Amino acid sequence: MTVSLELFKRRLEVELEALRKEVIEHYGQVQPAIVNDLHAINYSDWPDFLEQHFLLNHEPKLSRLIQLEAAIAQFEIGQYGYCADCEEPIELELLDNDPAAQRCKACSH
Repeated sequence: MTVSLELFKRRLEVELEALRKEVIEHYGQVQPAIVNDLHAINYSDWPDFLEQHFLLNHEPKLSRLIQLEAAIAQFEIGQYGYCADCEEPIELELLDNDPAAQRCKACSH
């Protein structure tokens, strides 16, 4: 199980890094000053910063950024892979489909 969880963590990190680059590229073209602001703050503060300033027209990216950051934070506190509602383990097939999944099958319906 530990090996599987580490693979999920790596997938989360790769997707998160790609999404951060995408955000930087987008705002580098649209509003270059924002790139400096993003580089000056912690990654964990990006969702709040972007939500407050610009990402209203990019809500799916903002939502995904928040999901990825939350999943990485759960690894850090040892809670990754547990349902946010019932606290039971999330099925591996759900995590394989989306490593940022927050709910088990029963609670996601």
